[in-house]
Formats: sequence, structure tokens, C-alpha cells
Amino acid sequence: MQKRLHTEKQKTLHFQPAKSKFEINPLSDGKYDHKKQREAIAHWILMHEKPFSVMEDYGFTFMFKISLPQFEKVSRPTAKNDVISVYDIEKKKFQLILRSINKISLTTDIWKSKVQKISYICVTGYFVDSNWELQKRVLSFMPLPSPHTGVDIFDGLMKCTKDWRIEHKIFTISVDNASNKDIAIRIASHKLPLDGKLFHVRCAAHILNLVVQDGLSTIKYIIEDVKDSVRFINQSKSRLMKFSDIVHHLGIPVKNSTYEIVKHVLDEKENHPSEFIKGMIKQMKHIFDKYWGDCNILMAIGAILDPRFKMRLVDFAFNKIYNEFDARTNVKNVRDALYDLFFEYVQVGRMKTQKDRSSMSDKGPSVSSTSSISKGKIIPSGLYMFDQYLNTVQDDVLVKSELDIYLEEGVFRCRDGEVASEFDALAWWKSHELKFNILSKLALDVLVVISTVASEATFSAGTQVLDPYRAKLSSDMVQVLICGADWLRHLHGAHYDICKSSFLKFH
Repeated sequence: MQKRLHTEKQKTLHFQPAKSKFEINPLSDGKYDHKKQREAIAHWILMHEKPFSVMEDYGFTFMFKISLPQFEKVSRPTAKNDVISVYDIEKKKFQLILRSINKISLTTDIWKSKVQKISYICVTGYFVDSNWELQKRVLSFMPLPSPHTGVDIFDGLMKCTKDWRIEHKIFTISVDNASNKDIAIRIASHKLPLDGKLFHVRCAAHILNLVVQDGLSTIKYIIEDVKDSVRFINQSKSRLMKFSDIVHHLGIPVKNSTYEIVKHVLDEKENHPSEFIKGMIKQMKHIFDKYWGDCNILMAIGAILDPRFKMRLVDFAFNKIYNEFDARTNVKNVRDALYDLFFEYVQVGRMKTQKDRSSMSDKGPSVSSTSSISKGKIIPSGLYMFDQYLNTVQDDVLVKSELDIYLEEGVFRCRDGEVASEFDALAWWKSHELKFNILSKLALDVLVVISTVASEATFSAGTQVLDPYRAKLSSDMVQVLICGADWLRHLHGAHYDICKSSFLKFH
């Protein structure tokens, strides 16, 4: 019960699935559509990671024949070809979606198949679509040759981004703290904003895991003693019954988890808790000192771009964490990084505007209310020339002041009765897009970074796809099954990966 209540209190990031456009009923005007039925079976195989051999099961065909006598048995090779066809169709659809987005954040990790003895690199993309909804897709799941050097990882990333034509849209790349991945991101830094100064993001979940593992090593011997005791009692039914009687007689509350048991043991010892706490603090300081800069500056920018917090949260938190001088220094570092990033977006926006105007002028001059015709020549009016002058003078002031205006405004305060944790930051920026034209694009891209999660869920799927009976699957087919499954779960709104996070809850 306690575990369930704790889980329900966790904040979640819901990656929005598209509504299924698949026509479920294979009967049209009373006629059976076997082609549509085959397509539906291919969707089912991908979504639920079913083996192709299921097509040969008598019970599978029997099940369909009962309700659809016209159903024809689908062979294993046919089902495989149908799955590849569905994958190709969905990939083309997704390519069109990626064309319309401004930036995409990536996470990548390496997974080794115990069955095939092959390592795969998984690349996952996070972005906000045209409806301002947070989306996550597996982009690539392909073999990575040994010895997995930084150059190998970089080549794998670039192969994926070029395949999707997003090599110039990468905003951040989140990885764990392995040295080979540091090298890979260092090589790729020229493709990131500000030359990658802030955008090699180390996975916060991985860092926290390092902290916990190092802290637990301080009391490792206590945990082993507790586990040995539990195993000893569980090995005999009479011991277990006797132990239960003692627990009931003494009124000791039942402990259902390792954490509760260890906590109870530590509470019974005077010195161990302090040793544990000191060890945890020491390891936390070491790890967070090592990985402070890049990750947390970007996270601080993300907090600033949440209208509930802005610079107020950074000022408040840093003054609680650091001494006065360090707090002032770190606040300045965050502010400078925010302005540097904002002005890069301003520059990109200005270049796009100039390109659009240039393409318009290439089409030839047009007659409008801002120009007049004299002896076959188009003479710009004074109003048109004044408008051009504003483009070179006033726009700089207006665009540069956008961030200042946002920071000078008060923080967003939830109305009475409104739960702050239910606030949707993306919806707020969507409603303020006209007011903060450039800043809203920056906020959209930064808030996506805070939402990224590791690739372990995909690796779990990989374990199911590459079970001992599928060791001979080609690497191309593995990618079809892994990526296709992810895309179709989103298409049908059946995606199982609703991510638990302690970060901001956007939707």
C-alpha cells in the first residue's frame, strides 16, 4: 500500500501518443479486406513483440476463422514482409514530422545482446511537435563494432542523424559518464549550440545511481548480513513460522522492502547511521563537484524558463547551497549562459528572416501599396523604405528585450485551488508564443532536455526481441522490430513507457 501511494505521488511526464488512424474493422461494405487484415497483424506483431512463428500456430488461424470465415492463413515470410512494409511506411511519416521541427534532443547508450554477442547503439529523440506536445521516439537501434571508442560512438550518432536528416537540428545529447562517450560528444560539439559548451548533458539518473551505489557500499556488509538472515529464515518453514510468531508477539512492524529492513537495522545501531550519512555526503560532493557545470547550468536555465520560477528560484536555491561569493558567481554564470543562448537564437532567427526576404526578392518585385510605378520601373514608397529601416534598427531592440521583459515580469502564481504540480509549462509558452516569439522557441527546446530519460526501456524490449529463439535475426531486422514497435505504440496510443521523473511536470 505504501509503495503504491508513493508511486502515485511521483510526478510523471506523459509523452503524447497520436490518436490511432488505423481502420480497425477489416470489413468494408460487408466485404472482407484481407490486405487490411494482414496490415493489422503486422501492427500487432510489432507492438507486442510477437515472433513471426506465431503465424504458423493452428490456434492463431483458428481464432480468426471463428469470427471471419474468409480469413486466409498468413505465412511466416508474408508476415515478415508485411512488418517491413509497415516499418517503411511509418518511417516516411516520421521523416515528414522531423522536417517540421526546429530542434531535437538525443539520448544514446550501448546495449549488448547476450544471445547474439553483438553490441547495439540506441539513439532516442525528444522533441515538441507542431501541437506543442512532448514526443519521444526511438530513432535507431543498430550494431556498434568493438571496441566502442569515442570515434565509433560518434560515427554511430552521425549515421543515425544523417539517415533522418537532422544533423543540423541537434540541441543536446544526453549520455552517461563513460569516458568514451565524453570523447564522442567532444567530437560532435561543433554540431551543438554554442559549440557544445552547455549541451553535452550527462544523464542525471545515472549520476544519482552512482551516488546511491557509492553510498550503499558504506554499509554493504550490513545489507549482506540482513539478506543472509532472511535467506536462512526462508529456507525452513518451521523457522519462518517461529520467526513470524516472535515478530507478532513483540509487536514489531512488518518490513516489506530491503530499504525498510536496513533502515530498521541501522536505527538499532548507534554509530552506523552517522557513518552511512557521512559516506553518502562525501560521495555526493565528489560526484556533483565533478559533473556540476554543464548539466546543472542547463537545468538552471530550464528552471528559469518555467514561468513559475524564473531567476527567483536560481537566486533562492544558489544562496541556500553556496556561500555568498560562490552563489553570486554561479548565478552570473547561469545568466550569462542564458543570454548567450538566447542571442544565438536571435541570430538564427535573423538569418532565417533575411533568407526568406531574399527568396521573395528572387521571385521579382511586386506592386503593392508600398510602391509605385513610374515609366515601367517600381519605385519603393517612403513607407516601404521606413519599414526596411525599422528592420535594421528597431528589430534588434525588440528582439533583445524579449528575454529582459520575461525576466522582469513576476513569476506565474497558480490560482487558489489549482495544484502547482499540474502546471503545464509547454501550454503556457504556446499561449505566449506571439509575445515571446524567439524566447518561446528557446524555452521549448530547453524544456525538452529536462524531460529526456535513459534508454533502458528500449533495452528491455531488445531482450524480448532477441530471445534465445531469435539469435539469427539480422541487425536490420532487429532495428525494424525495435523502432517499429516504438512508433506503432505511439500511433495507437498504446505506449507503455510513461516516464517517472522528479523534474518538472509539463503535461
